[in-house]
Amino acid sequence: ATHSIEKQTAHHVDCFTTVREITSNECLELLEKPADAVLVNGFEDDFVPTGAEFNAKRRDARALMLSVANKLLGCNLKDDTLIVGTSGRYEFRNKGIDVFIDALNQLNYNKQLKQDVLAFIAVPSWVSGPREDLMERLNSDESYTSPLHQPMITHWLYDLEDDKTLGMMNHLNMQNSENDKVKVIFVPCYLDGTDGIFN
Repeated sequence: ATHSIEKQTAHHVDCFTTVREITSNECLELLEKPADAVLVNGFEDDFVPTGAEFNAKRRDARALMLSVANKLLGCNLKDDTLIVGTSGRYEFRNKGIDVFIDALNQLNYNKQLKQDVLAFIAVPSWVSGPREDLMERLNSDESYTSPLHQPMITHWLYDLEDDKTLGMMNHLNMQNSENDKVKVIFVPCYLDGTDGIFN
């Protein structure tokens, strides 16, 4: 049924596009129609700062990520914490979010891991709003030693109990406990400057 809808759509839309030449070739084979246009896939680099400005923005962003994590988790992740992340569309399996979580879970049990790892999963979901308890902590100069309730997420979701990312983390008992070397934080919104947490 999905293939039929995709094929009919490809043949009847005003303009059928894709983002890579290889995907256009796949469309020809699978949908019997190549893309009308191949669009540029990716970001323009004209908004990326250079030199000292890049270093300053990188330093500020890193400090903000650590601050959000420390306030959410009630801990003190050090400056040498390795920060990793994934982002994009919220396609749990297609985009490998499940593989990312599984790999982080396995890494957490690796006895050779000495450095703290902070992982962010930044994919937009059905957000009801930023966590007010986290916002309060971020606006405070106080250091916290206890985590917030559900210290794996920065924004509340309308479908919190049915979310696949949180469901897999709960299934694997990834609760960002104090002894975990790998901490994982789900950021389920667009970081457009007005999200309420990172801004």
